[in-house]
This record gives sequence, C-alpha cells and structure tokens, in this order.
Amino acid sequence: MAAGKLRGLVATNVLELGIDIGRLDAAVLVGFPGTRASFWQQAGRAGRKGRGAAVFLLLDNLPLDQYLAIDPGWLFSGGSEHAVADPDNLFIQLAHVRAAAAELPLSPDDAALFPDLGEIVPVLLPMKELRKESGRFFWSGGPYPAGDISLRNMDKIRYRLKNSADGSLITEMDELQAFREIYGGAIYLHEGLQYLVQLLDLQGREALARPAEENYYTVSCDLTEVHKIRDRKRDPLGRTFCGFGDVRVAYTTVGFRRQQFHNHQNLGMEMLDRPLAKSFETEGFWITLPDEVRRLFLSLGPRSDGLAAQFRKTYAEGLAFTLLNSAMRMTMTTPEDMSGALLADDAVQEAGLSVCIFDMYSGGLGFANRGYELVPRIIRNAVRMVEGCPCDGGCSACVGDFRLDKRVVLWGLKSIYGKIPLPENIRALPPGPAPAGKRFSLETLPEQWSEFVDHLLSSGEYLSRFLAAVPKVRRDGDTLVLEVPGEFFREWLTEGGNGEKLAALLQRYADLPSGFMVRFEWPGDGKSRKDSRLNGMYRTLTGRDDQ
Repeated sequence: MAAGKLRGLVATNVLELGIDIGRLDAAVLVGFPGTRASFWQQAGRAGRKGRGAAVFLLLDNLPLDQYLAIDPGWLFSGGSEHAVADPDNLFIQLAHVRAAAAELPLSPDDAALFPDLGEIVPVLLPMKELRKESGRFFWSGGPYPAGDISLRNMDKIRYRLKNSADGSLITEMDELQAFREIYGGAIYLHEGLQYLVQLLDLQGREALARPAEENYYTVSCDLTEVHKIRDRKRDPLGRTFCGFGDVRVAYTTVGFRRQQFHNHQNLGMEMLDRPLAKSFETEGFWITLPDEVRRLFLSLGPRSDGLAAQFRKTYAEGLAFTLLNSAMRMTMTTPEDMSGALLADDAVQEAGLSVCIFDMYSGGLGFANRGYELVPRIIRNAVRMVEGCPCDGGCSACVGDFRLDKRVVLWGLKSIYGKIPLPENIRALPPGPAPAGKRFSLETLPEQWSEFVDHLLSSGEYLSRFLAAVPKVRRDGDTLVLEVPGEFFREWLTEGGNGEKLAALLQRYADLPSGFMVRFEWPGDGKSRKDSRLNGMYRTLTGRDDQ
C-alpha cells in the first residue's frame, strides 16, 4: 500500500493507531466508531502527505449515528475525548499504593498523592504486605504488585477464550465482559475472524470456541437491577430533583439475540441454560421523574420485571434509553463505560420512579460524576435526539423500541421542567408475559430451607451442593446466617469471592431486600476432635513427621 501498488485496502480499526499507510485519497468509515477521537484517527488515514482528501461516514442504525444525521456539526464543534480516572476510587488508590510501596518506602509525604493512605496502610499491614521501619512502611509482599493490575479494567477475575481446534489462546477478558460476550452460543469477533463459543466453564474460567463463518452476530439479553447505597449529592432539577452517589448493580445475562450483519435484523432469541450473574458497586447519578409521569408510565403498560424485560421496553425504560445515549454523547463515553436502568428500590415501592445512569466499572471512574454536572444539558440533548429522529412514531434508535410512542417519551422528558399537555391518542403497550414471581423470601427461607436447596440442586448452580449441606439457617435482620460445618469453612467462604457468589446465588432464587448479606457461623469452639487423628493419619500416609 505504501508503495502505491494497491488501489485500496479494507481493514478493521487496527489502522486507527497512527499507522502511515501511504498516500490515500479517501477514507470510508462504516458506522460511527463511538468517539470523536477514533473518528478523527480513522479519517486521518487519508491526506497524510499534505494533499486534499475525502472522508465518507456511512451511518448505522444506532442512536449516536442517527444523532449525527441530525447534527453533523457536532463532529467539528469540540475537541477529542480525554482520559477519565477518578482519583477517589479506592480500588485505584489501593492498587497504586501497593505498586508505589514496592518501588520506594511509603512516607507521610505520600498522603498528598493518596488521599486515603491512612485507610489503606492498616489494611495492608495485617496482610503482611507492608512492614513498619524507621517511621516508614516498606513493601514485604510479592515481587511485582503492579503486575496484578490490568491496564484495561479493574476486575481481578479473568477468563480465557481458547480455540478448540488447536488449543491456542484467542484473548483474555474480565468476568463482566465474559458474561456479555463469550456465553455458550455467542459469536465472538477477534482480529477480523469469527468464533462460535461452544462452552463457558465458570469454575475453570475458560471458554472454548471454534472458527465460524456466520451471517449474524450476537447481542446479550441482560437483566439489570440497581440499588442505591448512599447519597453523596442531591440538587433540585426543574419540578423534581437529581442525585449522585454509590449504587450496587446486579447484572445478569439470561440469553442472547442473533442479529444479521449490515441491517441488524433480529433472527431470533435464545435463553441460556444457566444465567450468568455479576454484582459490583459503582457510582451513578439518578433523575426522579415527576409524579404524573410515573403514574402515566405505569398505567400505559406492564412492568418489565423478570424475563419480560427482554422482549419489550416500558416507557420508563425508553426514557432511560434516551438519557443514557445523551449522557454518553455529553461525557464522550461508550456502552462499555456507562449503562442505565431504573432504580430497583423505587420501582418496588412505587413511591417514586428514578432513572439511574452508572459507571460500568467497580468503584466508578468519574463518568457518572461528570454526567451529574451536565444533567440539564443531557436532558435537553435527549429531547433534541428524539425530536430529530426521522421515524414516524418511535424506533430502536431514538427510544429503544418501535412499540413505544416517542411522543410519550418526549412528554416525560419535557415534564421534568414544566407541566405540559399530554399527547392525543396515546397508545398503550401490548401485554407482555407475566413475570414469574420468586417462591422464596428472606422471611420464609429458614422454614423452607430444605425445599429451597432442593430447588437449587435441580438448577445445577455452582455452590448449590454446598448449600444443600448446610444443616441450619436463621435470619438476623437483613442478614441470612448459615451454620457451616467447621471453622475452616467459615474462613474459606469469606475468601476468593465465595461469599459474594453465595449472596448472588441466593438473590437470584429468593426475594431478598436491598442490602442483603450472608454471614457464616460455626457452633463449635476450639479445635475439632478429629484434628489429632487426622494429623496422625497424615504422618502414617506420607511418612513425614513435621511439627
């Protein structure tokens, strides 16, 4: 190409990374790449020798692409995106402190760099990763703590995707990405090649896939529950208010859709045999809808609880869809950075209805915080995106679902700032499948424990057999106390994420309150009577006599 022997080149976005490939006269971009930085990098492959060039952007049927059709000047109205990192994120600080201590001893001066140093050092001391000497803290842990942290994300749990044909490693990813992209039946695209995922092994954290040539790609169908943990900020917003704080997100992949390449036609949906659940705490901002908006939205259609959410959106979710896409444009982020849902606590209590936009990273990276500062602009931009969509009544690009009347979503957005008349001839949503209620609750689990674990065993869920071996449970407020067969189990279950996995498993199959916790108790005291016998048997078995 650089020598001028080729007239054209078709490539993935790998050529975005500043590669000089010769004197190109034109660049054709298929779909907006998601950020202005990527757009200009890709467009800049042409005209690199001081010559004029043409750039063609072929828009896709996606929200941001459709917005560019309405307002192409946005591409030229501002600079490229900036990297965002929240310096108050405890996970980031903890990782940096560990790496910094391995380089140089920590001193009081380091408190200027790490605001929570006084909280972090007491955590590392009992783990024997730091030792105190001459008023400073020296690293005494592993040889290279910086190697524990991925530059791409903050999740320590990693999954490997392997080629089943030859056993070669295709890629690695964090758990949330794995649950969204490499479930059984998924099409995974890597370096221009297709792979059909055959198996996802949760215990081995490994997936197998074979090379494939299909005419479709797959999109995960997910259930998202967001619970508010703590308010940090709260401000009036028109006729209502908005807030910012910490939230807990329960993210579950329950199935996937096959969609045809190029036209994105839905070719069908398939449910997973076993849902894939991941919970994490992050930052989010929320907008509480005015009361008349809440009442109308709830009256116009069935709520999308449970699996019904995969077949249609409600009007409240359509409004959340518009706000999320507007927030991503205003904060210059992608769906990998931010997501949105209704606050689950409000939806249950019906005392309010709040749309929450949150960071897709544990602890938050500052995207939602930035969005909170831009809430009025996000709402105005959402109105403009829906009003400017060329569709007749509503579509997947502007409100997320063609069944939704976009006039109703617009009315909801505009009602945040003032009372306006309802549109005429509003169409209600068609009835959806009735949500399946959960048979068990925190109140009934102690009495129905045997029945509950039988139900779990039939599901084949990881850790269900352990729960079947738990002889007794009791309730202590919002905590379920499990009696475990020994002190070792109590310690084991609090390590390696086992406790969190147990809590997530219980939440999937029982109706449990926000803030639910699991605690483990062993009724015995002291050492087990079997300890001395086991030690003797071990010496007999191995011939060792270590003390």
